[in-house]
Amino acid sequence: MRIKLIEEFLNFNKLGHAARLPLPQDASFRRYERIVYKDKSYILMDAPPAKESTKEFAIIDGLLRSMGLSAPQIYAHDEKHGLMLLEDFGDLSFNKFLSSTDANTAIEYYRLGAELLTSLQSHPISIELPTYNWDLYKRELEQFTEYYVPVILGDKLSSQASADFYGIWQDLLAQYIKLEQVLVLRDYHADNIHILPTRQGVSKLGIIDFQDAVLGSPAYDLVSLLEDARRKVSEAETVAALSSYLREKNGDYQTQFRAEYVLLGAQRNLKILGIFSRKAYLEDRKNYAAFLPTVLGYIRGNFRSPLLNPLADWFKQVGLARDLRLEVIY
Repeated sequence: MRIKLIEEFLNFNKLGHAARLPLPQDASFRRYERIVYKDKSYILMDAPPAKESTKEFAIIDGLLRSMGLSAPQIYAHDEKHGLMLLEDFGDLSFNKFLSSTDANTAIEYYRLGAELLTSLQSHPISIELPTYNWDLYKRELEQFTEYYVPVILGDKLSSQASADFYGIWQDLLAQYIKLEQVLVLRDYHADNIHILPTRQGVSKLGIIDFQDAVLGSPAYDLVSLLEDARRKVSEAETVAALSSYLREKNGDYQTQFRAEYVLLGAQRNLKILGIFSRKAYLEDRKNYAAFLPTVLGYIRGNFRSPLLNPLADWFKQVGLARDLRLEVIY
């Protein structure tokens, strides 16, 4: 059925005879192809409406482009059938670029990544967006309790342990998330950023995979960038990016930001630990297992903060602390 829909979509856009090259699948239900015709290439996004939506992508794409940022131009959009024809940013992802460059250049590009967020967050938001509220945080944390915990404990949490876990998180988020809300892309990491060498400044970074954007803490996307599950970010790169982002912020802002950064780092990394465990062990996508040690390393770093002591005590009580090697407990 979708094969025919895609063929009709390409024919309508005069690309029926174009070469079609599949691209690597991400962690969603979306599929991508590179469409090459004569001397021009495009990206086809196939987002089955039963599982995905292209409407949000189009809205956020327009917002980002209005800010002068490099989000892909949309050439054609069939919202009903979940198909889009997008600008092709090429194959030079941030991740690929960093793997072949020197340490000093990598540091400069992480600074640029932080500057992009500074630019993005300086613009007023002209559209309505959902917020990063407790319901959303909890749905994400459920990935950890539903998929990672059973792998380690061999069973699900008791109802009391589960209630305690979410109660601690609700208290921590209510206590520490205080900064003014901004646009949060949610998956701003090295595989969702492309290097566009012919452009200048922050527009040199092409951004994708932002359809789930919400309003939330300004710390969240820095966490996504600097605690990247697919690439171990060095201390020098982290320090450079955070210093660049906080350079013009006052002391009170910096203190509050760092608290939110630690808390959201733990929340995001626990979510990713659950998602990648599900994909590796339940969906038999074994490549995701290779990322788990990096995520666990970030979690151990998060838990060095006394701010997370109530959560660390819970990990000890349910028998997960030793597996995660949470140093703060011992």
